[in-house]
Amino acid sequence: MLTHIEDAEPATWEDLEIHVTHILAEAGLRAERGASLPTARGSVNVDVYVEDDTFTPPVVTLFECKHWRRPIPQTVAHAFRTVVADSGANAGIIVSLSGFQAGAEKAVQFSNVHLVDWDVFQALFADRWYRNYVMRRGWESLDPLAEYTEPINSRIFRKADSLPVTAREAFKRLRAKHAVPAMVLTPVFFGFPYMPSETKPPPLPLRRALANLDEIRYFPDAILDATSLRGFLNAVIAYADEAVAEFDAVFGSRA
Repeated sequence: MLTHIEDAEPATWEDLEIHVTHILAEAGLRAERGASLPTARGSVNVDVYVEDDTFTPPVVTLFECKHWRRPIPQTVAHAFRTVVADSGANAGIIVSLSGFQAGAEKAVQFSNVHLVDWDVFQALFADRWYRNYVMRRGWESLDPLAEYTEPINSRIFRKADSLPVTAREAFKRLRAKHAVPAMVLTPVFFGFPYMPSETKPPPLPLRRALANLDEIRYFPDAILDATSLRGFLNAVIAYADEAVAEFDAVFGSRA
């Protein structure tokens, strides 16, 4: 099953270009929408221009985004293949919401142009997007919650011991409520040192993987039932922010 970054397809051609640009930029690539390029036949505009600076020299990929009601014909594939060749780009990708005619597939055979639909585009960049964007954003939100709930944290415990009795009891209740979700979610956003490429997005929805966990009742439905990576990330951030706010209220500030 393909990995989905977004919950739904882009509604318009502008949305498609914007979504493609944002996903690529969040994945750590230099992405520019509506770029003008010099070519052997004069300047041309491309929907999205991308440079991957992890290579020397940078790898350049051009994207054509088609929000059409019908499959893309051979003429479009031929024209884009010419643009890619004349611009000196390393590769080209046409993203189509309605697929491609057989002639288009034949037109790009043995070339550096690739034809993908919206689902395949997301799957192609899901791992890189997850490592460069989701892991950082998720960890930023979960890190304070991990500190509040980890089994041994002498700094937090010393501050908790100085609280009034009612506040100490509230702290214990919050730890019981949030300890398992924090323990389960934190590793999802923390890569092994020196092996970031080994980190993969979790299988969604998460409810299936946690079905036998007694503490599943402590997980918000939005986290358990998310089917897209962005939806999952947003649900985790919302949960972590709310949980941390509960702890902060007990301490009167960030402990």
